[in-house]
Amino acid sequence: METPRTRRRKPSSRVRKPEDCAWILTVADAHLAAATATQMADVSMRLAQRAMVGEDDALEVVQAAARARQAAEQCENAPSEDDARAAMRLALAALESAKEADQRLNVAIAEGLAETRQKTAKGA
Repeated sequence: METPRTRRRKPSSRVRKPEDCAWILTVADAHLAAATATQMADVSMRLAQRAMVGEDDALEVVQAAARARQAAEQCENAPSEDDARAAMRLALAALESAKEADQRLNVAIAEGLAETRQKTAKGA
């Protein structure tokens, strides 16, 4: 009886190295920051147009979202993991800028509503 041959294993391209997983998570974080900022920009513009206040803050949210999308793209195309992390941090910083501008917009809308309410109460 012959001894069975040992099978040679093919190198699997599906096996990921820990570095690859870290890169994937870095890119995913950057894209999530960009998507969040983009969604905030859409809502901020609609709210500013509807309330007719805070257009400058809404525009700042839109600009921050554009910066976040650009940083996410840089992250995805980064030549090294360090460059990808730096681009991801830029995307997160842009998201933070979008949040701050959105908060200022919310304050402007609330103040506008309070003024309208006071004018209505005085006129009644």
